[in-house]
Amino acid sequence: MGRLAIAAPRTTTLLGGAGLAIGAALALLTVIAAPEWSALPLSEIVLLVSGCVLAFGLQREHGITGDTSLGRPALVLLLGGDLMLDLLARLLPDGQAAPAVMAGALVLVAAAGVVGAVDVARAGVLRGVARFALLPVAAVGALLAVPQSVPLDGMDVGPLMLSSGPVRLLLLLIAGVLIAVHGRVAGLVRAARLARRKW
Repeated sequence: MGRLAIAAPRTTTLLGGAGLAIGAALALLTVIAAPEWSALPLSEIVLLVSGCVLAFGLQREHGITGDTSLGRPALVLLLGGDLMLDLLARLLPDGQAAPAVMAGALVLVAAAGVVGAVDVARAGVLRGVARFALLPVAAVGALLAVPQSVPLDGMDVGPLMLSSGPVRLLLLLIAGVLIAVHGRVAGLVRAARLARRKW
């Protein structure tokens, strides 16, 4: 039996999507132009808050995963997992077990991210391209998790790791914009036409 389609929560998608785009843009700026900002987890906090907004909804609206109980925490891990992993790395005592714990946490976050993105696509709350916008983000996140958690003898994965991080952030930025403007494109086009006529 298929899931019932649910109307898109407009405030949730606008604020959650905008927060996602802002958080991803801040993270990209940190990676590309200002690596000294990496000690401040501002972008990670923004992404976590946006993930909670999109997963659970605002103002009595539901989230973009629909009514699934597993999809909500999985979506939060997809979007806020970087902060959780960063905090875990800071709190873990140095020792032989630390790399294994971090690798396990990384796999858990990556797997949850895939579940969250698939749940968003299956729920049908979002329409069009926005419905599938988080799938590439989850796929690149899973790709990043493999070399860090599974030994790949004889393979140089350094270039892959360096390029995949910014690619994931760029995909996150695009997904945030698509979610923020979801259901508003026709209105934006009308507003642009009216503005052009007045000029």
